[in-house]
Amino acid sequence: MAKTDRNNPRTLACVREQLSTLVAETTQADSSHDYGYFKGWVGALYWADLIDHPTCEALKSEAHAAFEQALSQIGAGTAPSNSRIH
Repeated sequence: MAKTDRNNPRTLACVREQLSTLVAETTQADSSHDYGYFKGWVGALYWADLIDHPTCEALKSEAHAAFEQALSQIGAGTAPSNSRIH
């Protein structure tokens, strides 16, 4: 893959949309799994040379902050109601 294919804006937009979806649907019980899933997914994109290392680390940091905020809202009872069924 050519270096110019790295960090494609459409790819990054899809990654951030996936993060937003996971965070919006996470629960206290599932948050650790969801966060790990996202980090693994981003790592796979890096391994496949679709994103560079700084972008990989930035996306992991975004995910960490997003999940922390979601858990904070869940703990405070201000998170939107969740439709995930277990």
